[in-house]
Amino acid sequence: MGKCKTCGAPVNLAPDGDPRYLAMNKNQSGQLSWSVARIAELEAERDRMREALTPSADTKAAYMSEFEMAVVMSIPGTGETDYRRVTVPWTTIKEIMAAISARAGETEK
Repeated sequence: MGKCKTCGAPVNLAPDGDPRYLAMNKNQSGQLSWSVARIAELEAERDRMREALTPSADTKAAYMSEFEMAVVMSIPGTGETDYRRVTVPWTTIKEIMAAISARAGETEK
């Protein structure tokens, strides 16, 4: 627990030293509690999104066999075509995850 440089109010600090609470007075305490709770919700959502877009055993288990595409196959000598459903390979799913992360401004780890 630290102190606000402006008013001396107690301020919780994140492990890296960044203040998580704004300087507060008696009238701001309710808003501050709401803000802190909202920050925690947003951080949890961010962590879930990162986990969902990070290739791992868990995401592989979740996404493998979930995506298919139609492939047109010609039958030699007959001129006919056939359509087959092919499962999207894990390497392609990882490439898609990386592209989404890059678009979202994430960096690869």
